[in-house]
Amino acid sequence: MRDPTLLLRRATRRAKSDVANKLVSMFLHELSRKMSQDWAIRVEGIEYGDLVRKWFNSQCPYCGRSLEDREAIIEHLDGMNRYRVGLHVPGNVLVACKDCNLKKRADDALKELSLADSGWASFLSHDGTRCATGCPTCGYWKGVWPEVTERKLRLSESVKRIRSFRREFPEFERALPHLRSTLPGLLTKLYSDCQRFAKDEIASLLERFNRISAAANLQPRGVSPGISRFQPLPHPLWDGVEAHRVNATSTRELHWSSAGHPEKIAHRASCWTSWIR
Repeated sequence: MRDPTLLLRRATRRAKSDVANKLVSMFLHELSRKMSQDWAIRVEGIEYGDLVRKWFNSQCPYCGRSLEDREAIIEHLDGMNRYRVGLHVPGNVLVACKDCNLKKRADDALKELSLADSGWASFLSHDGTRCATGCPTCGYWKGVWPEVTERKLRLSESVKRIRSFRREFPEFERALPHLRSTLPGLLTKLYSDCQRFAKDEIASLLERFNRISAAANLQPRGVSPGISRFQPLPHPLWDGVEAHRVNATSTRELHWSSAGHPEKIAHRASCWTSWIR
């Protein structure tokens, strides 16, 4: 049985990776706009929607189940990550069921593919005869088509249909070999640089935060009689605090260690209360 609390550790570990992946996605979206700006067909156009409907008849391009009674989601045949280098352009964008979209991510996330030359074709190659026992994706397809002969036939039909659909977009087909040979190396460097930058910036900001916090927690010098300590307010805007908590005379008598910065004295004095024991 899987331990659901593992999600907590994974979410904490992947913070910097999420930032780097987002930057890779932003680059691929920008490249998509530049590459396809002069193409006759656009993803958001009516003509492209008609083509997708014609080829797939409102069915998931992978499992063939109707999208009218299943949750549908935008799908990129070649995933938009540093390994699959997919683009948001005609020929690569479809509508799939959410189940297939989620399961396909396992193949999209592989640095090296062994079953096919693309993430989507690899996903459709898990027919239960080519992977080690216990493969989750093979198990998924067994749940869709329990009988092996039908399963292999259906998966093969999906591959043929998608390949035929992609041939409708020669501009994209011509660009694919260059994209697959050039972008993985460039995007891997972008990903690594982003992670390094995030790590350095986070460390720098934490150091600055610690310095500011240490300065803010310095005890005031020359405290008036009856005043021996103070506690920070939970919010710097001292709203609704009764005037008797700190009287104006006591506040004016405080001499802060950050002398020479009168504008900070007023701000700090407004951020503290409960000085009187």
